[in-house]
Amino acid sequence: MAVTNFLFGNRTPAGFTVEGVVELQADLTISESHQRSADVTTHPVESGATISDHVILQPERLSLEGFVTDTPAAVFAANEGRTQTAFDTLEELWQEGGVVTVVTARKTYENMVIVDLQLPRERPSSMNFSMEMQNITVVETETAQIAGGGDAANASDQDTADLASQETDAGRQPAGAASSASGGQAQSVLGGLF
Repeated sequence: MAVTNFLFGNRTPAGFTVEGVVELQADLTISESHQRSADVTTHPVESGATISDHVILQPERLSLEGFVTDTPAAVFAANEGRTQTAFDTLEELWQEGGVVTVVTARKTYENMVIVDLQLPRERPSSMNFSMEMQNITVVETETAQIAGGGDAANASDQDTADLASQETDAGRQPAGAASSASGGQAQSVLGGLF
């Protein structure tokens, strides 16, 4: 798992570092945006109902805009190719599609994936870049045994066995020929009145 962390591992607005399989140290965070959204039902809600049952929270999103240069102020010396290395590293992070942890000045996000990466080339020895990340909800499945330790078809409890029995749906059946009460001769109901 890669970790996106601010410069020097603390929560400062200076820059951030990506550590893990690949490593990148940004010189400056230009902007940081924490997005939250929810889908709310468009159907009427019965009075007295719990409103939160009708709201679906969407995964958290985070947008970061950073800056990296071949001559960072903290180093006081040129580091040729540092911008290209940052470009390659960010591209590798995006291509992996792996889960990262992001530590910002406001919050630590776990299970984030890069969903958008902008790497414009404006100057040869520095680069502004932006990335948007979205939280991935990770769940685990569980299995359970039914009462009696077996499957329902072999259950000793007759009620359980009845509930688990196979039923066949015969579907639609074609209508049969109408039978006549007068020995096979059909008569009109109205014909007897006239």
